[in-house]
Amino acid sequence: MPASDWLEVPEDLHDPALAAEFKASPLGPHGPRLRRLLIVMRQRPTPGKPVFLRLGRRLVLASLPARRGEPLTLHWEESFAERDAAAEWAAFRLRWQSLFGESLPA
Repeated sequence: MPASDWLEVPEDLHDPALAAEFKASPLGPHGPRLRRLLIVMRQRPTPGKPVFLRLGRRLVLASLPARRGEPLTLHWEESFAERDAAAEWAAFRLRWQSLFGESLPA
């Protein structure tokens, strides 16, 4: 499969109902379309991909840089005591923004 095939996002996955489904149950279970969307989001190229960093006792959401060795972008406003539903929703919102260019409400 050419790389361009998996970089393209099927139109049926650009559905706010999928974001609402994830927000309602970030830790699962997820329906088939939401699972497809999560696979697409998680397999995207590295630049901007959300990661969690443990800084002391907190997890801070960060985005990977375009090139190895460059600094991460830290999202200090997205800080969590543990990787729970709120943390997963924050990461999903960053992925959605990166994929569709739209923000989702906190």
